[in-house]
Amino acid sequence: MALACAHSSFVLNFDLQVKTSFTLLFYCVFFLKTRFDEF
Repeated sequence: MALACAHSSFVLNFDLQVKTSFTLLFYCVFFLKTRFDEF
């Protein structure tokens, strides 16, 4: 039971990290795009 609980929390953590990474990447690209569009 404890193993399953730890596993599900790890998967949830991993999912959250992936989403956070993609969100940061998206904002980075968006920021660079808007900056270069000004020039």
